[in-house]
Amino acid sequence: MNFIFLDMKKTLFIFSIFALLFLKNKAQNLEIVSIDKFKRDSTAMADNKSFQVGEILRYDAKFGVVKGGEAVLVTKIEEIGDSYYYHFRAVAKNAGFAGNFFFLENVYDSYVDIISGLPIKSVRNIKEENYRNYNEVLFDRTKNQIISTNKGVVPSKPNIVDIVSGFYYTRRFLFNELKKNQIILLNVYFEDKFYTLKFKYTKTEKINTNFGRVECIKLVPVIEPNGSFKKEKDLQIWITNDDAHILVKVKAAVAIGTAVIVLKDFNYVVENSFLQKNKEKGEKGEDED
Repeated sequence: MNFIFLDMKKTLFIFSIFALLFLKNKAQNLEIVSIDKFKRDSTAMADNKSFQVGEILRYDAKFGVVKGGEAVLVTKIEEIGDSYYYHFRAVAKNAGFAGNFFFLENVYDSYVDIISGLPIKSVRNIKEENYRNYNEVLFDRTKNQIISTNKGVVPSKPNIVDIVSGFYYTRRFLFNELKKNQIILLNVYFEDKFYTLKFKYTKTEKINTNFGRVECIKLVPVIEPNGSFKKEKDLQIWITNDDAHILVKVKAAVAIGTAVIVLKDFNYVVENSFLQKNKEKGEKGEDED
């Protein structure tokens, strides 16, 4: 059982928000490169208005008033060979009441080309009670194939992403100039399976957050026959309606009621984000369930 008590197919998008800064990456022996050491002349990084190196997003997951888990997303930069890449880390762990009954600590790492936003490598390190699953995936863009430690060589689509890099890819490329009822498609390789995530932009609305009222884009799943979702209200996602496109809230229908994931805190987001402006003004608020 997962700390948000949803089947994995239903929560592919949600899992892309989970990371913790303090956990060490056991999957890599790569040198962490500081921002000061980063000297590559990259127009792509300068033109990226959605996120920057050093960004940290912290989230809480709740079931009603009961806290079930916590997570953080972290953006780094790393030198691999003679090139530099984004390194996104996502880790989920249970906490609060749920932490007394079930151990969960899942680490996700994604190494991403700075210009294209597509991953070159992803790592999953899963620890759930006595269950362990470790896997590394290489994305061979020249041959359109994936090389998985667990599954071997698998043919793939040209612009396939892993679940963590997909979160940043959508922020950077897919949320701009949306029109009402527009469908957003994302091809994802996760748990050695291919998925096509389909979300619909329904409206723009202001919601209460821990940082005051914020204008957001609201997304819901596309309802299809035999799909994972029966109603649009089964999964609702709110993302800031600015260049940063930061995930601030998720509501998901689960067997025991409703799971809510909310942005608890953040650091080093881009200056033009609504959240940063509200924080500088000292605005505070409370999430509305």
